[in-house]
Amino acid sequence: MKRVLIIMSLLVATAFHVGAVQPKLLSHSKGGDRDAWVDSVFSSLTMEQRVGQLVVPVVDPTHIATAKQVIYRYVKTEGVGGLLFSKGSIDQYATLIDYAQSIAKVPLMITLDGEWGLSMRIPGTTRFPYNMGLGAIADENLLYDYGREVARQCKLMGITVNFAPVLDVNSNPDNPVIGYRSFGEDADRVARLGIAYSRGLEDGGVMSVSKHFPGHGDTSVDSHKSMPTIDHSAEVMRDVDLMPFRRYIDDGLSGVMVGHLNVPSLDSTGVPASMSHRIITDLLKNDMGFRGMVFTDALAMKGAIVGENNCVAALMAGADVLLSPSSVKGDIAAVLAAVKSGKISESSINQRCRKMLEYKYALGLSVGHKAVSSASLKGKLNSPEADAVNRKLVSAMIACVRNDDDLLPVRDIERKSIAVVNIGEGKGNTFAQYCGKYADVDAYGTTTAFTAAQIASIEKHDIVIAAVYNDKSASVNALKQLKGCSGLVTVF
Repeated sequence: MKRVLIIMSLLVATAFHVGAVQPKLLSHSKGGDRDAWVDSVFSSLTMEQRVGQLVVPVVDPTHIATAKQVIYRYVKTEGVGGLLFSKGSIDQYATLIDYAQSIAKVPLMITLDGEWGLSMRIPGTTRFPYNMGLGAIADENLLYDYGREVARQCKLMGITVNFAPVLDVNSNPDNPVIGYRSFGEDADRVARLGIAYSRGLEDGGVMSVSKHFPGHGDTSVDSHKSMPTIDHSAEVMRDVDLMPFRRYIDDGLSGVMVGHLNVPSLDSTGVPASMSHRIITDLLKNDMGFRGMVFTDALAMKGAIVGENNCVAALMAGADVLLSPSSVKGDIAAVLAAVKSGKISESSINQRCRKMLEYKYALGLSVGHKAVSSASLKGKLNSPEADAVNRKLVSAMIACVRNDDDLLPVRDIERKSIAVVNIGEGKGNTFAQYCGKYADVDAYGTTTAFTAAQIASIEKHDIVIAAVYNDKSASVNALKQLKGCSGLVTVF
């Protein structure tokens, strides 16, 4: 039985070295002008406002009037340092970013959770591929160009930080939360592609934030719902999970997001990595020499529950920025109480606030906000250059991983009966139409399961091209229904 498998993931392995490097974004902006601006802003802030600078809450942009009320409270009353918007339109993002910056005493760090570009949160923008597909690309320059293009689009939107790339090594096929978000199951490839993308982002003036330290790849639990346990030995953590992060740090890149993960080999106390002094301060900062910005993962997630206030716990562990806390006002009050009691030192808050201001200067926020909203914004975002980058990525990531009995290329195509079988989509889509430009094909499709009659009809063909569009259980089971087909070409 001839089988072909086409997917986007290739693997090798390598070692890493230790280094401690000042992040390039900060070193490039170092000087008297930066220090003067930071000193001026810092000295104007109360301790409460300095704590507020370390908080980045989430705002739902879908209802402008309501969102403005929330932003006003966060920015004017609580004095937060930045904002993260959830899913919304181009116009909603632009309107609210302009509004938020217009009322801020200190320029805001506008962040994006955009692992595959703006389209992850902003429909109507360029839809770049998932990292799993990009993992098959050999040319790192294409990943750099991708990062530069995402940075260009972010800057047009007034966004200065992107919570990407995912540097998790996808070593567990049952992982419910990482999967296609990872560049693959090979640590060296994850590191090389992730670093190339990050360089592009940062050369384009946008901070990259690698995640989810110390590695979320080998788990079958979603940390949005509960805290996963990573059972890797210290040696496996060092050689696999930590390796991409170490190389990212050695390359002088700027941000690390720490996940809500229980990693017994690194900290046997059972606290999440995001609140572990051993993992953030001892490992990430002291051992690995990271000098950039440490973000927590969203603190409202179920995996971030501890016996005390999780914002206080995260700061005590060494985190710099508190992302998406459960109660902005209450959590700032809890941190201030910890400072007043001596549990958290004033000097540590001051140091973190100054670092936040240094990055804001490095990201160009000291010069004032240029309005984002414009009639031409959508066209500028969806430019011919963006489309060209996307097409190059898609072309380069196509990889034939297995070609049993040299089934490809299909020979004597005019004599073969060919079925195109869409799994996860209907039969009449673009892929089936384009296959039909090369040969006469019979198209099938399902989003659930094939009937016995459909399977019997499909099995009569010499070549069966199974095109799989998602990893849902229904699609997995539908693909299994084709196991009796000869000449099976599986395209993911």
